[in-house]
Amino acid sequence: MPITTIKEAPYAKTVKEDIELLGNILGKVIECQTGEAGLAIVERIRQSAIHIQTGQDSSFKDLYHYIQSLDAKQSIIVARAFGHFLNLVNIVENVHRIDIETPTNSLNEIIANASHAGVKSAEIEDIIQQLSITLVLTAHPTEVKRRTNVQKYNQISELIKWRKEAKTTYDKVDIDRKLHVIISNLWLTDEIRRKRPTPIEEAKWGCAVVEEAFWHSVPQYFRRINCALLDSGLTPLTLNQTPLKFGSWMGGDRDGNPYVTANITEQVVMLYRWRAMTLILNDVTELIQELSINACNHEISTLTSNEHEPYRVLLRQLRDRLIYTIDWYQQRIIKKRFRLESACIQSVEEVLDPLYLIYNSLIQNNATAIAQDTLEDLIRKIHTFGLHLVKLDIRQESSRHSEVIARIYQYLELGDYWQLNESQKITWLIKELQSKRPLFDDDCPFNDDEQELIDTFQTIAKLPRDQFGSYVISMASQPSDVLSVLLLQKSCHIKGYLPVVPLFETLNDLKGSAETLSQLFQLNWYKEHTKGNQEVMIGYSDSAKDAGKLAASWQLYKAQQQMLEVGKAHDIKLCFFHGRGGSVGRGGGPIQSALLSLPPHTVNGWIKVTEQGEVIHKKFGSKENALENFILYTNSVLAATLTPPIEANDNWQTVMDQMSDQSASDYRHVVHDEAFMAYFTQATPASALGKLCIGSRPAKRKPSARLESLRAIPYIFAWTQTRLILPSWLGMESALQSALATDKAVITEMLKHWPFFKNLIDLLDMTLLKTSPEIAQFYDDELSLNLQNYGQDLRLRLNSMIKVNSILNTLTDDGHAASKYSAIHYRTPYIDPLNLLQASTLHKLAKCNLSTEEETIYEDVLMLSISGIAAGMKNTG
Repeated sequence: MPITTIKEAPYAKTVKEDIELLGNILGKVIECQTGEAGLAIVERIRQSAIHIQTGQDSSFKDLYHYIQSLDAKQSIIVARAFGHFLNLVNIVENVHRIDIETPTNSLNEIIANASHAGVKSAEIEDIIQQLSITLVLTAHPTEVKRRTNVQKYNQISELIKWRKEAKTTYDKVDIDRKLHVIISNLWLTDEIRRKRPTPIEEAKWGCAVVEEAFWHSVPQYFRRINCALLDSGLTPLTLNQTPLKFGSWMGGDRDGNPYVTANITEQVVMLYRWRAMTLILNDVTELIQELSINACNHEISTLTSNEHEPYRVLLRQLRDRLIYTIDWYQQRIIKKRFRLESACIQSVEEVLDPLYLIYNSLIQNNATAIAQDTLEDLIRKIHTFGLHLVKLDIRQESSRHSEVIARIYQYLELGDYWQLNESQKITWLIKELQSKRPLFDDDCPFNDDEQELIDTFQTIAKLPRDQFGSYVISMASQPSDVLSVLLLQKSCHIKGYLPVVPLFETLNDLKGSAETLSQLFQLNWYKEHTKGNQEVMIGYSDSAKDAGKLAASWQLYKAQQQMLEVGKAHDIKLCFFHGRGGSVGRGGGPIQSALLSLPPHTVNGWIKVTEQGEVIHKKFGSKENALENFILYTNSVLAATLTPPIEANDNWQTVMDQMSDQSASDYRHVVHDEAFMAYFTQATPASALGKLCIGSRPAKRKPSARLESLRAIPYIFAWTQTRLILPSWLGMESALQSALATDKAVITEMLKHWPFFKNLIDLLDMTLLKTSPEIAQFYDDELSLNLQNYGQDLRLRLNSMIKVNSILNTLTDDGHAASKYSAIHYRTPYIDPLNLLQASTLHKLAKCNLSTEEETIYEDVLMLSISGIAAGMKNTG
């Protein structure tokens, strides 16, 4: 697939050359596999799309009619060709750091800025020493690429890097040969997942990310941080200080996913610990090879009975115990052993103690350089990953806990729990939390769902406590939601309760979040239980689906401010856990601007963030990308803590309140129209998303045609496919238009001086670059007249939004940062044909009288078009 240079592309010459190289190889593979006729079809479509973008053709109609004329087998060639090309472009961009976020300021500059702002060195050091950044991997169904293809993409990435360093013609020719082999392999590999992954398979994928990227990047992260601290005259991090932490929802998130059971959670815990031990074993084996030294201190000499090469003696003992423990976990996974044997390693100290003995001995024997190499790296890894690899959060929906509590209440013959008001529920729950008697016995008649929840708590109780992070309650709205989970932990004998984290998601729950916390903190038992710390999770997905992007963003901002004030009033530190997705409609966007636009003092050296789906591969798909993102998070958290963003003045808040109310009203007017769900299901590939098999979780919370029952991910995913990207802007067009008409000076001031508003508009700008009202229209062609008119209204709203955004772009000196992301223009000649093919395929599947073979092929075309568009947009849901 040869590449025609597009003048608007902001790529450097080397980037274009690499894209052209891979494009030409792909073209040769297509010709080899489909013949000249297959390549000719692809080339005709590609040239037509380029001519439309460059103005040589004015309309998509001729191209659309040509795509419509293709038969099923020709269509699948087109879908695969353009999808593969877009994935190859992504690889090159990653290699050349295109669209990869980098810190605006180095750590040294952030420290210097804080000093100039009057922050004392002792305070800076104290914040750095207590820094906590937790990245939580989730199995949200947004990664459409098969893992086998991701591995091939990684191989191509490495070859492109090597090619840049190749010094001879032979080296380049040989690399090109290998690239041809891999791209041929990609073409001949089925890109469609034919079966849905299990929760165990999702957890294995999460393990692979840790093993292939995190494990190797963490030591370099510490070296870079400590180098910057020393350069700034500050104390470096000690060996046991771990600002970077990792969590996972894979195997723990059962909200709306009936396949994540207590048994699955137990198997995933065994998997995580087995893989952690294996990684440690590999590094210990490397140390045995390295430490052939005889000189040691008296303690080690005594421990090893003066044996030759004493460090190897100690390390071999540790290695043998690790091997034994790994074997136990393997046997446990396949259900052959159950009781943890005494010879197994059961605590992280059993691994660290001999390593510290060796470390101290080396330093005492003037071998500090050796101590601070591979050995220090391993010690830091173990402090970071422990024996658990990642901390497993548990998540469940609030009503599931209430149902169990209600069953117990009924079993105790106390009446109907559902008839109690909130105050009565709190009183009873606190009384039972303080009681020493068992809450229920084995005769309590739980139904299957209730028993599964009890089994989950009992499973947590018998597994190592260090494996678990927090217990997240989705759809939390009242204090009893939190107290119920604590009571169930107590009743199932969990030692060292998991921190209970209310997740506030809908607009109303966010509005009531501060009051919910206030009621909790007024309870003496609960306040004492918190020990001065409370983790709170805020959801970006459901709030945006509920009220639109602008209203949700503003309520999230206000809720954090209000909850922070409640925490201060009760002397409790709030730690915010941000449930962000990859797309703008689900809270996605650049890390740095997101953290620096949070309300002042809400970061405070502590952040916890979900990393979901396709974002995981983009940010952490290689050791280099993982390291850069670790540094980016660290710098951003420190900058937000040491030099917090400006407080919003009264004028800004008044304007935001007005825009929020208007945008929410306008958004809800559209999505609650009786035609909305009919249009959504018929004019988007929403119904096909469930067939993608990209996650173990069902697409809906409950079987229903209502918007409320639909998960945020498929909702946003579908709109992204049609290029309307409705959830990221709907409602904003009228609100911003009104504000510009009445408060233009205030809006200009907000754009220039308020990071929150600047980031909101930058994300809007970035989203609108990816939209196309003209492309979206083709999805409506075969709809009823009523729905076509509805679609036309949505496109008119989008056009209005684009016009309003162009006005906003003129209000600042430099324009919006997101506007610089014009690399999307390079992609459009490859995304547009996939959109037209997808629209045509949806119509054929809905209207045409197809043979069984044709229908099967067209369903694959639809799946491939979804995957290809997702690659081109760099977002799914």
